Amino acid sequence: MSKNNINPENNYENRRELKTTLSRSDFDLSHEQFGLSCSELLSDYFYCNICFDSYENSLTSYDGRKYSFKKIISPIEITNECLNLISNMSMGSNEYSKFLKTQ
Repeated sequence: MSKNNINPENNYENRRELKTTLSRSDFDLSHEQFGLSCSELLSDYFYCNICFDSYENSLTSYDGRKYSFKKIISPIEITNECLNLISNMSMGSNEYSKFLKTQ
């Protein structure tokens, strides 16, 4: 799942990449805290391409750093892990703050 929009403040001019062993339909699950599906939240608001049915669970940041997650994880858990990581990144913290203001 890939979109064309990028964060205008992103000097790398790319999107984050989430690889997950889960399926696309798993990420249709609504995130109760935000009222958005997990895939919508990550792809539309946090600039993540999502590679479903992958061999691993990992997030690659704008600058290429890779963060691995445990093998068995739910869509909500992996979304929360991504949000936690992103909110602690330099550009991600701004994205997270802007997102929270819209909620």
